Amino acid sequence: MIIGYFAATWFENPEIEKIAFYVALIVGIPYLLIRSNSKKYKIDK
Repeated sequence: MIIGYFAATWFENPEIEKIAFYVALIVGIPYLLIRSNSKKYKIDK
């Protein structure tokens, strides 16, 4: 998202910032869900 902000100010196009935000959400949320449900973080009983 930070790269999107700087790209938007560099190119003077605020649409780039919105696109970077949505790309970060689309990539970030599934990554966090998969990572948090991995066996590394499971508690054995």
